[in-house]
Amino acid sequence: MTAFDQVAAMSLLSIDRLSVAYEDSAKQPVQALQDVSLDIDAGELVVALGASGCGKTTLLNVMAGFLSPDAGQARFRGEAITGPDADRGVVFQNDALFPWLDVRSNVEFPLRVKDWPKRERADRVDYLLRMVGLSKVANQAIWSLSGGMQQRVGLARALANDPEVLLMDEPLGALDAITRQTMQTLILDLWGRTRKGIFLITHEIEEAVFMATQLIVMSPRPGRIVARKNLDFSRRYLSGEPARRIKSDPAFVATREEVLSLILDSQLDSDRAEGEKSATYITRPKIERLHAAHR
Repeated sequence: MTAFDQVAAMSLLSIDRLSVAYEDSAKQPVQALQDVSLDIDAGELVVALGASGCGKTTLLNVMAGFLSPDAGQARFRGEAITGPDADRGVVFQNDALFPWLDVRSNVEFPLRVKDWPKRERADRVDYLLRMVGLSKVANQAIWSLSGGMQQRVGLARALANDPEVLLMDEPLGALDAITRQTMQTLILDLWGRTRKGIFLITHEIEEAVFMATQLIVMSPRPGRIVARKNLDFSRRYLSGEPARRIKSDPAFVATREEVLSLILDSQLDSDRAEGEKSATYITRPKIERLHAAHR
């Protein structure tokens, strides 16, 4: 048994020296991920942060079994990931709901596929709708719901089969600021109650720092993990500390600024490398102006 096999046997989900490449529309090779290693344990909330195109979604797709790596290994409970499985639930960037079905029927759909008995399906759906606060709209059409409510439906559906790990691809990206903060705490509350492993992708630095137990920062293409941070702000929230107090804590602000600097420096290194090829590159002050909204 190799060292990776030993780690994989202990971890819920393990990625070892993973690389993925593909051809773009011009048939040119693109290295999406390069030599990425990551372990996700039960009860851990891992957040991936990085610029668009850094391979975050590609990494999630390998974890979900939607995509095979060109090199390296991906394992779930020590077994190679060869395709999708009910033990790994996925919450997509867009909610991917069925608009012709009502809320209850959308959440129930995976259980119908698994041929659950009708009474057990109904009980499970009732429980999930209570968990995400949608019991009162169970019979409403999907199109009549707000964006935040639709994401709650997607989250409930992903939980229907009781997966051991949730893979969440920017689930809050399309929401307004107030709804987004409400959904952050809802996800943390669900995580605290279920203790499932979660891998969540976001572009929002404050969100990443607030929610992660392990935060990984990824470089621009080819995607590599350039920094890892173990954080406890999410656990402080679950212990009863208000979210706004946590986010205004000097320690939180300092961590947020440190992570922003890591991203800016990674972007600058990438742009400098590209600039050496083209004799021009963007400067850090320009990058900082582009990211000013995060400060």
